[in-house]
Amino acid sequence: MKFMFKKVLFFMLPMLLILIASCEVDKELTFDAAEPELVLKQPDVSAVYLNFTLPDNPAFTIAWSDDLTGGSSYDIEMAMDQDFTAPMNLGSTSAKNFSMTVAEFNTVLNDMGIASFEDIAVYFRVKAGTAISNSILMLVTTYAVEVPVITGPDNSFTATLSDVDPEAEAMALSWDDPELSDESSAMVVYDVQISPAGTNFDTYNSLGSTEDTTFSISHASLNEMVLTMDGTPGAESSFDIRIVATVTTSSGDLVRTSELVTIGLTPYETALPPVLYVVGAGALDAGWSWDSPVELRLTGTTYVGNIRLTPNNGGNFRFFTERDNWDSGQNYTYYEVRGYTFDPNLTNANDNDNNFLFTGAEGEYSITIDTANETITLGDPITDAFEVSSWGVVGSGYNNWGAFADAPFYTTAANNVFVSYVNLVDGEIKFRQNNSWDAPNINYGDNGGDGTLDEGGANIPVSAGDYKITLDLNSNTYTIEEFSWGIVGSGYNNWGADGPDAKFYYDHTTDTFKVGVRLVDGEIKFRQNNSWDAPNINYGDNGADGTLDEGGANIAVSAGFYLVTLNFNENTYTIDSADILGVVGSGYNDWGATPDFSLTEVQSGVWIAEGVPLIDGEIKFRQNESWDAPNINYGDNGADGTLEEGGANIAVTAGNHVMKIDLNSNTYALGNR
Repeated sequence: MKFMFKKVLFFMLPMLLILIASCEVDKELTFDAAEPELVLKQPDVSAVYLNFTLPDNPAFTIAWSDDLTGGSSYDIEMAMDQDFTAPMNLGSTSAKNFSMTVAEFNTVLNDMGIASFEDIAVYFRVKAGTAISNSILMLVTTYAVEVPVITGPDNSFTATLSDVDPEAEAMALSWDDPELSDESSAMVVYDVQISPAGTNFDTYNSLGSTEDTTFSISHASLNEMVLTMDGTPGAESSFDIRIVATVTTSSGDLVRTSELVTIGLTPYETALPPVLYVVGAGALDAGWSWDSPVELRLTGTTYVGNIRLTPNNGGNFRFFTERDNWDSGQNYTYYEVRGYTFDPNLTNANDNDNNFLFTGAEGEYSITIDTANETITLGDPITDAFEVSSWGVVGSGYNNWGAFADAPFYTTAANNVFVSYVNLVDGEIKFRQNNSWDAPNINYGDNGGDGTLDEGGANIPVSAGDYKITLDLNSNTYTIEEFSWGIVGSGYNNWGADGPDAKFYYDHTTDTFKVGVRLVDGEIKFRQNNSWDAPNINYGDNGADGTLDEGGANIAVSAGFYLVTLNFNENTYTIDSADILGVVGSGYNDWGATPDFSLTEVQSGVWIAEGVPLIDGEIKFRQNESWDAPNINYGDNGADGTLEEGGANIAVTAGNHVMKIDLNSNTYALGNR
């Protein structure tokens, strides 16, 4: 037994010695708790989009743990680099978390000069005395706060607008946007706005928009804008300019508006005067006096008239826009700088006033000033194609037996053959001379209803419609046939689905048919009697060359107001932009709730309309369905048949009306049937 114990002890002794040795080593090691530290925890969101529509919402919240300092005050720092080369203190707190609103944080970044609309990296850390936490990274997208700054023009800018080169630059604007950089990701649209000075932009117009920080506008465009804001041609007015910057985001539009700049602008007149007056030694009937100036009247965009010219006595003359006003002159250079071409017999007199000089043979000429094509030409004198005869249509079917003027008959190429183009209502008619039943004037009826004229004969029954009536006094016969020409198409009445065609009126002075009309974008044709059915004819234009082709191609038109003319002698048509007078008022369309009823200028200054359906109320006549300048409206201040610009409303009663306006004498007549 002793032996066995000894043997076991022998074997255990080395193990015991090893164990003792190990215990001696362990006495040199200690097991302590984790090192106390100040730890900034990663926030839930490391990418921050600052939403300008929620400025009071938290932009971010950071939190930390502090097992190191036991401090009661912490400073939160931000830097643009991980080494915190230039840290910024965002604030202090005794809590172990910190947040900032969207607006506060955006302001901080803006104050650091960081451009908007770009993703930037920012670092955060927390300090408690000398202890500094770890740093965390956030990616932040800021929004713009600072407004654009206009750098040109300044408040001293003035401009006199001119139609000499209307497409030339009238004004250039530039501005700085402090919020943008080359790294900006947003698309900013800048709207250049103008308003009458001192109105706080209660009403304004946009001159245009751009994505650049510069903008240019032409004389013509700026002039049009100034006139729409009641600028007076030839007089300077003050206007405020501002830049409105807009960024469209998923949260809505972010809008910034610059400070305004006040400028002075003088517009020019765009409305063509109704008459040009010719005065000068070269104009034989005028001379250098206002006693008897030659008048050239406007039709559409063209002035036409006859004039006796001479190269003698100096041969010079000048056009004037206002009678008795020497300051309203338009000399040779006026037209020359605007790109006009001139008749070979017209040149610059090179006198003190740069008048026109006539160099041709003395005699009577027609003179035409085409403002659309910018030409001034001389031609053979114009004579009326046909004349108004002494005969007229009277009756319950037209004018209530003389309640207003009879419908006129015109002379024709055949002697003693007369024609009238007339709109009738259900009733009866006769034909009489000089609007009178009194001898020696004659009136004709038809006793047998057989187309034979009988002096003093029976009334002739008629139905409502448009007609051509022909009197042949050689054979004492007459014919009444359905007759009208009209405009039809998507450019006017939806190919007839939306109402009757736009009716043409006869102009005896040119032997043409005319209609003043408002068109829309589309196509048109010309057809007889509101019908496609034979034997009615329709015309188009196969070559788009102004030639009428029976059954031809549709004619493309653009929206606007036009004077359209059909010339069947030459088989041609013209569509000219024109200012069109229309009927507006409670007596017709509730002051513009629907389109105005258009009148047609059949001769210079003479406007007519037939079949105007009025109700009890008031009306006025206005241009181009608009009250805005430079469009003119006419009323009657004295209810005396005289038109006054901007005058009083005209009382009307219900009925089917015939209308005539003569702007040469500023008179009008309304015939109720």
